Parts: sequence; structure tokens; C-alpha cells
Amino acid sequence: MIEEAFHKITGTSPAAVARAPGRVNLIGEHTDYNDGFVLPLALTRGVAGACRARSDRHILAYATQPNESREAALDGLVPGQVTEWLAYVAGGAWALERAGRRVPGCDVLITSALPIGAGLSSSAALEVATARAMAGLAGLACDAVAMARLCQRVENEFVGLPCGLMDQLASAASHEGCATLLDCRSLAFDLVPLPAGVSRNMEVQLQALTTEIPRLAKGEFNINSPVQLREVLFARLGMKSAKKTAKTRAASTAEDVLEELA
Repeated sequence: MIEEAFHKITGTSPAAVARAPGRVNLIGEHTDYNDGFVLPLALTRGVAGACRARSDRHILAYATQPNESREAALDGLVPGQVTEWLAYVAGGAWALERAGRRVPGCDVLITSALPIGAGLSSSAALEVATARAMAGLAGLACDAVAMARLCQRVENEFVGLPCGLMDQLASAASHEGCATLLDCRSLAFDLVPLPAGVSRNMEVQLQALTTEIPRLAKGEFNINSPVQLREVLFARLGMKSAKKTAKTRAASTAEDVLEELA
């Protein structure tokens, strides 16, 4: 449990804890930033963030993956000042303050069950988990869309990586046992119940695939992107490819995919 790990490291209990899942995308690639439809599925594995306020204006962050700690000052924090995984954490505090909410200095612990670089949106899960925990410290309640947009700002403006909203909203809005059908133009979304056992079956196949990615990247599948990971996953589940992404076909395609999953 992250609460026990936090106490072991800091000697105190966390004041706020948040969790955010990784995701695999069933429909829609590069359509989120083109105002299209996407259908991501949240995983049971994800990232957890726990934090407690400090007396100074510093973030001291501990990560179990990699096993290290890093520190950043909140006063005068600007994009480009911190790098690598700490940028996704400190960027959340920066975005909250840019939104008008003062964030206290804090100790932060991050634990992750997601492999890095496996196309499961570990960075979005890191952003959502830590930003939600720090928002809790700051007394700010955000709905899923507001949190996703805040975390997209972290990635776009603070980390410096252009992306759409799909990964952050999938992590912020998803419910277990459902896929999330998102209209990226209006940001309206519906939770689409999955057939029984689908999430668990995907988890089993993903666990096998993510441990095999270094070999598969060099072998017959040549996996080097989330799209290719999804297609291999579908093949292992005995499903057809889900490359249809036209906005006019989004609802029927979602139904087709769920029929294949059944």
C-alpha cells in the first residue's frame, strides 16, 4: 500500500492519495487532437501518488520506478527548469498555480505498476495521480474534464510534448469495467460497459505483451508504437483490427469492437 510506503519513507502519513490508471486505446489514433472520437479502455494497473504538505515551498518527490528522489522549488518554477519524470510532477503544481490555486510545498511518493515506454500512457497516469493529490492538498476539487485539461497543459506547456486530451481524460474519467467513448470536439464522454471478463482478459494479454516488448520490437511484429501494440493485442485476443476512426462511424464502430470483445 502506498500509504505504508509513504510512512516508511517520511515518517508521517499522507494527507492526500490519488490513483490513475494506464490505458489501451480501442478506437482512434491521432484523432483526439483532430476533434475526432476515441474509445480508450482503462487498465487496472496504474500510478498512485501520495503527498503531505511541507513547511517550505519545495517539492521533494520519491519514485519507486526509478528508485530515486528529486527536489524542485515551487517559487519561480518555470517550464524547462526541471526534466525527466520530475517535470510531470512539478508541472502539476505549476499548472495548479497558473489556474489560481496556491500549492503548498510537499513530500510526494509515486508508485507505478505500468512499464515505461510500453504505450500504456504511464506519463498521463503520473500527471493525473500527482496533480489530483496536490489539488487535494490545495483544497481544490476538479471534475474529470478539468483535471484532464490541467494535465494536458502540464504535458504541452511544462514538459513540452504536444498531445491531445485522450490519455489524460482516459486516466481521469475511466471506471473499471468500462471503456470511455470520448468526443474530442465537445469533450462529452460516455462510459461504455464491457462484456464480463474483458478487462481481465486484456490485462493478462497486456502483461505478456509488455514483458515481451523488447523482443517483439525486433521481431516479426516490430512493435514501436501504441498503435502496433494495440493491433498485436487484438490479434492475440482473436479480434479484428479496429482502425476505423471516422467521426460518422464512431458509435457503430464502438459497438463493433464490443461485439468482437464479447
